[in-house]
Amino acid sequence: MKIIGIVLGVLLALLLLLLGILLFVPIRYRIYASKYDTIQAKAKVSYLCKIVSFRFRYYSEEETYSYCLRIFGYPVIDSNRPPKVKKEKKVKVKKVKPARSQTSKTKVRKIETVEIEKKQDIQIKDHYEEEHKVEDNEIQDNKIVYKEVEVDKNDIINPLQKEHTNIVRNEKVVEEKVDEEERESFLHRITKPFRATIQRIKEVIRKVREVIRSARNIFSNVKAKIHLVKDFLEVEDNRKGLGRVYAGIKKILKHILPYKVKGFVRFGLDDPCNTGYLLGVLSLVYPIYANKIQIIPDFQEEVLEGQVDAKGRIRAFTLLIIGIKLILDDNFKKLLKNVKELKEEF
Repeated sequence: MKIIGIVLGVLLALLLLLLGILLFVPIRYRIYASKYDTIQAKAKVSYLCKIVSFRFRYYSEEETYSYCLRIFGYPVIDSNRPPKVKKEKKVKVKKVKPARSQTSKTKVRKIETVEIEKKQDIQIKDHYEEEHKVEDNEIQDNKIVYKEVEVDKNDIINPLQKEHTNIVRNEKVVEEKVDEEERESFLHRITKPFRATIQRIKEVIRKVREVIRSARNIFSNVKAKIHLVKDFLEVEDNRKGLGRVYAGIKKILKHILPYKVKGFVRFGLDDPCNTGYLLGVLSLVYPIYANKIQIIPDFQEEVLEGQVDAKGRIRAFTLLIIGIKLILDDNFKKLLKNVKELKEEF
């Protein structure tokens, strides 16, 4: 039991040590960028005293970039490493054995084929004789039938006359129909452009009505959603919850963004007046870059050059504490509940 307890204690200690390393050891990064005649950019990320490191470089002059991931100094992923060439597999050629002589088998097959052909000739002759016998019998029967039958001429002539009169009547009806169709086709040709324009006007009116209906539906839906959002923001608990979220995001950005920044920027536009306007806009955000980046305006020539060097770190423990505080906040819980209800209404 002592040994089991010691082993479990050691494992628990190692687990706590690993957890402490993941939470408290920060991920460090550094970014450098410069622009003069060319643009250069470098980025470096390291973790656990550079046990794990990543580098990225970009040069605009050569229009190339490179990256490398190292673990314990060994390059796991390297863009400059030449690709491995796969070895071609050797194709094994099978030896073909020479065919054996089959003279005896071929002789036997020839004898069998000759016998089969003889049998087929005999069957064909028998079948031919039977067919001729059947034909002679049929001819004799037909002669007997023709002798016994007597045809009445009136029975044949009367139906033919009736058919002729029907054909004449049908031809007259067809001619009348053709005349009517020609008149209708003439009127159809004259009125075709007018009917086409009327059809187009009807189609345009129909489409306009559909567009107006869809626009009304969209406008009414948007208006209803705006009212829902407005009512949602008017609730005091929701406003407090959004304030907590804003404060948490602000803390996270403050922790993630670089804590040390150095550099300078020299700029100038084609018009000195525009340069002054841009300098005025940058002065509004002066507290952000004060004592970090030096701004140098140039009112004589159009130029943009400078360099920036920034360092920062990200600690998982700090992000975890900010997230836990936000999740345990009552206003944030109420905000999540109200957001779910708002989604259902949408």
